[in-house]
Amino acid sequence: MAGNPRRRGDEELAGMAKGGDKAALAELRRRGYFVRLKEESGARPLSHSQLRLWLLERFGAGADAYNLPAVYRIEEEMDAAALAAAFAWLCARHGQLRAHVSGENDGPVQVVGRAAAFTPPFEIREASDVGTALADIGAWTAGGFSLSRPPLWRAAWWRISGKGGLFAWVFHHAIADEWSLDLLAGELADAYAAFAAGGEPDAPAPAQSYFDWSAREAAYLSGPEGEEDRDWWLGSWLPLPEPIALPADFPRPAERSFSGGVAESGWPKDLADALGELARRERVTPFAAAMTLTRAFLYRLVGQDDAVIGFPYANRGAPGADTVVGFMANTLAVRRRFDPAAAFAENLRRENDHIREALARGRYPFDALVGRANPPRDPSRSPIFDVMVAMRAVDGGMAGFSPVPTGYVSARFDAVFEWKEADGRLVGLDITYAASLFKPERVREWLAAMATMARAAAERPELPAGALP
Repeated sequence: MAGNPRRRGDEELAGMAKGGDKAALAELRRRGYFVRLKEESGARPLSHSQLRLWLLERFGAGADAYNLPAVYRIEEEMDAAALAAAFAWLCARHGQLRAHVSGENDGPVQVVGRAAAFTPPFEIREASDVGTALADIGAWTAGGFSLSRPPLWRAAWWRISGKGGLFAWVFHHAIADEWSLDLLAGELADAYAAFAAGGEPDAPAPAQSYFDWSAREAAYLSGPEGEEDRDWWLGSWLPLPEPIALPADFPRPAERSFSGGVAESGWPKDLADALGELARRERVTPFAAAMTLTRAFLYRLVGQDDAVIGFPYANRGAPGADTVVGFMANTLAVRRRFDPAAAFAENLRRENDHIREALARGRYPFDALVGRANPPRDPSRSPIFDVMVAMRAVDGGMAGFSPVPTGYVSARFDAVFEWKEADGRLVGLDITYAASLFKPERVREWLAAMATMARAAAERPELPAGALP
C-alpha cells in the first residue's frame, strides 16, 4: 500500500482492505475499527441508575437537578473546524452521547441513535470579555434537560477576540458521571490536537459499550453474588437510624428545591502534612480520614453516634470499564456507630475497615437497595441519608485548558462534605449545602470548626474522638 496507512481515514482504509490490501486491514484492526462497527445503537433496558433518574423526573425532580457541568479557560485561539471534527469523532465513539430515554410500550428504555444521523450539540458564541462569558455560561449550564428529548448534553465555546475564550459543556447524569467527564475531556483534547495538526485521532476503541455494562449489571443482580451483596447492605441498614438533623436556619420545606450554595476552604500545608502523616502511620486511606473527621464533626453538632452517610463510588473495577462513557457510578450508604469514647485513631481504623467492606460490595445499585429497604417516602429528604462525603483531587483537567468554577450549584442532599486531596493529603474542604435550610454564615462556621478539629485529631489522635475541640 502506498503511503503511511496511519495517515489515512477509516473509510478510505476500509475500501482498500476490501480490495485485498493487508496493510490497510491490519491498520483498521489496530484502530479497533471492527469493534466500532458493532455500533452501540438501538433500544435496551435502562440500567438501575438510569431508571432511578427517570423515576425522579416523573416524580417532579427539577430539570436541572442532575446536571453535570464543567467550564475551562482557553488561553489560545482554537481551530473551530478541528473542534467540530473532534466532537463528531467523540459522538461516534461513545453511544451514550447519542442516547435518550423512551417511555413507550412496555416501559422506559434507553435509545441510542445511529452516529451517522447524529449532530453534536456544539455551538460557538461570542463574548466581549471573560465576565460576560461567565455570566452567560451560568444560565446556560443551569438549563435543564428532559430525558425523553435528545441530546442529553450540550457544549459551547465562548470566543473572546484575541484572548482565547471559555469552553463549557453540561451533561445529564443519566448518560455520564464524573469519571465519564474526565474521560471525555482527555479524549476531546487528544482528538482536537490530532485534527488541528491535520491528522486523525489514534486511539483504540473502547473495550466495551454501556449496553455491555448494563447487561452484566443485570446478570450480577439476578445471580448469587448480587443476592449476597444485597443482603449485606440491607443487614447493615435495617432498621434505619434517625436522619441526621443538622441545625438549620430555616424550616425544612415540604419538597426539596435543589437550590444550593457552596462554602470553600483551603488548609495550611502543615495541617495537610500532619493529616497525611496520620493516615500513613495508621495505614488508612485519606478518604477514611475524611469520613472519620466528618463523623466526629456530625457527632459534635447533633450528638448522634449511629448514622448513615453516603459517598460516591466510581464502580469501574471491571476490565475495560474505565474506557466507557455512561452512568456507572454508584452511591454507597455506609452505616457505622461512631464511638466518642474511643480514641480518634481507633475510630479511624474502624472506619477504614468498614469502608473496605463496603467497597467490596459496591456494585449493588443504591436505588435497588432503596427499593428493597422501602423507607417511608419523604419528598423533603433524599432516601436513606442526607449527608454525603466526597473526595476530589485538586489537580487534573483537560490538557491545555484550565478548569473554571461554573457558579452552578445543585444541592441533592442537606450537605456534601467534599474533601480536597493532593498527594495523599487532605488539603481543604468544601461544603455544598441546601440553601433552603442553611445560611452561608453557618456553613462557613462549620468549615472553621472542622479545621480546628482536624488539627487536634492530627496532633493528638489518642484523644477520645468525642472530646476533640
